[in-house]
Amino acid sequence: MQNTHSAILRLEASIRALDERMRGAAGDLDYETCLHEKRTLMTALHALREKRAREEAGTGFS
Repeated sequence: MQNTHSAILRLEASIRALDERMRGAAGDLDYETCLHEKRTLMTALHALREKRAREEAGTGFS
């Protein structure tokens, strides 16, 4: 479970850094590229959060 938590923290940090890059994007293409990458990271983050919730439910944590 610790690995899942660490991965979630890394993804959240990556998303924050990407948000900063998006603010300074030079043109629509840069912005769209960042947006696509952000969607991918958000999907991975959602999957990890679901995995963590299943792990916690399996061990009796709330």
